Amino acid sequence: MPQIPKLTNSEQALLATLWESKIPLTSSQIISNTKKCSWKPSYTHFLLNSLLKKGVIKVAGFQQSSTNYARTFEPTITQEEYTSSLFETKDPSPAFLTSLFSALVERETDESLLNELSTLLEKRKKELKKDLT
Repeated sequence: MPQIPKLTNSEQALLATLWESKIPLTSSQIISNTKKCSWKPSYTHFLLNSLLKKGVIKVAGFQQSSTNYARTFEPTITQEEYTSSLFETKDPSPAFLTSLFSALVERETDESLLNELSTLLEKRKKELKKDLT
């Protein structure tokens, strides 16, 4: 996967709106669905163009809006991919990753989720052993 660029807080908020919607949205829909932001249409267009240039969203199609057609947008990356990319610029040492994983696990109270994580770890260990042979 190509490196994911850094995003501003506003770009992250707009992208979060697209992740939450599960369907492509027009700029008007983005403005009305973005929580805690009261962006003007011109600023939303600026953000959309910036995210398009960075390659984290794409034009998904067109939707009729009154007498005109509006572009619809969708993310090209998942929220999980973006979040994990935030740690790529940090110290990737085993100690850092262990501390990060430990902090996340210690906050979790759902036993079924912890079991799922344990299963994922075991699966990954088996894959690594297989790769070594």
